[in-house]
Amino acid sequence: MSTERQTALDAIYKSFQLSDSKLQEITQHFLDDFSKGLRGDPNGLAMIPAYVTRIPDGSERGSFLVLDFEWTAFRVSQIQLQGKQKFASVDKVFEIAPQLKSGELSTFVDYLVTSIKSFVEENRLNGTASNPIPFGVTFPFQLKKTSPSRSVIAGWSKGFALRSGVGEDILKLLEQGLARKGVYIRGAAIINDTVATTLAQGYLSNKCALGAIFGIGTNAAIVENASNIKSLQKSLGGQMFVNTEWGAFGSGKKIIPTTPYDRKLQRESVRPGFHVYEKLIGWMYLGEIVRNVVTSLIDQDILFNGTSTPVLNTSFGLDTYVVAQIDGAASIQDVKALLVEHLQFQPDTISDADAKIIRTIAEQVGTRAARLSSVGIAAALIHGGYAKLGGGRSTSGKITLAISGELILLYPKFESRVRQGLDALVGAEVEKDVEFKVIADPSALGAALAVYETQNRA
Repeated sequence: MSTERQTALDAIYKSFQLSDSKLQEITQHFLDDFSKGLRGDPNGLAMIPAYVTRIPDGSERGSFLVLDFEWTAFRVSQIQLQGKQKFASVDKVFEIAPQLKSGELSTFVDYLVTSIKSFVEENRLNGTASNPIPFGVTFPFQLKKTSPSRSVIAGWSKGFALRSGVGEDILKLLEQGLARKGVYIRGAAIINDTVATTLAQGYLSNKCALGAIFGIGTNAAIVENASNIKSLQKSLGGQMFVNTEWGAFGSGKKIIPTTPYDRKLQRESVRPGFHVYEKLIGWMYLGEIVRNVVTSLIDQDILFNGTSTPVLNTSFGLDTYVVAQIDGAASIQDVKALLVEHLQFQPDTISDADAKIIRTIAEQVGTRAARLSSVGIAAALIHGGYAKLGGGRSTSGKITLAISGELILLYPKFESRVRQGLDALVGAEVEKDVEFKVIADPSALGAALAVYETQNRA
């Protein structure tokens, strides 16, 4: 390879690298946005009160109907809390057609109602107008909440771009739609997936300092003194879960350095300019960032002798799962096999140099995502009084974090790289005491626990 081409590659690799000092600078901005959001400053993060005030202790019991969402599907479940940190569930998954993600809210709600009704009937769940079924929802989109069961949709993300719905009360719409079909529920709680993750870990271990999602998108819930949450309509004592909506960090600001490949993704996304942090981290986006780099290098005849494939030529054709496998591949031959299997290249068209370049690109994009993820975690630990920026303990003992999502579950090098970032931000003493409790599927359990808390709140 010519010196000119190697120089171009080195510049691309460097553009994805964040120094420890840059991470600390971004973390300070994160802390500032936490504080601004709690004060109600629109320039900060949303910091939405969840109206959930206690972490479960594992003794909770009861049966609850719940709804939770995935990227391409939603699930209706009956959750049986059995106490002693045990639970059982009956579930049914319903696919979400692509057109529903960009249509009218009324059409989407009609589909949800029909699906919930079929589940209730199949499982012979009985509810009446005078004794409705207790019902909870884990809703992965931004909400503006006024009580445990009352909130309105504040915006769409994660590939959803419905033409209507902002300002609507989704739980109330479901109650009304089901009642018209003779199914009586009482919407007792609606939470987001980060609060669900925190509640689920609390039930399973009776301790949790933070619940974070590193999946299709990213977000986190923290526990805050209620007196610090200025958006509450009345002054409350004690503590309350807060949905940070940290995926929106950096929106409208030039806090996080970005590359041309990030900016291309941002321009072509459903909501250009929004959720900057999330689009540099989320499982939904990392494959597309890598694809943008690879196709640019193909166009410059640096990769694959200038030839591409239908998969690479398709927007979002490169799945982040493939990027994770390439990043973690043990050998160049393994990388080549992945390129043949998933990107439809012919074996004789891939040189060793091509495979090495692809692996380095995957490594750079994946490492940046993990280091930026450590920024959010570090900011939450510092804000919560567990750590200090630059190092030093504020408290003693283990710090339990509930983590869920595809990156922690399916990206082999993600956790180790996050820990390296935490070491740089809060020091080795804190990092070694951080326990990552990985929860594969917290949403339904968390929704049931939110309903329980609402029903049993003193």
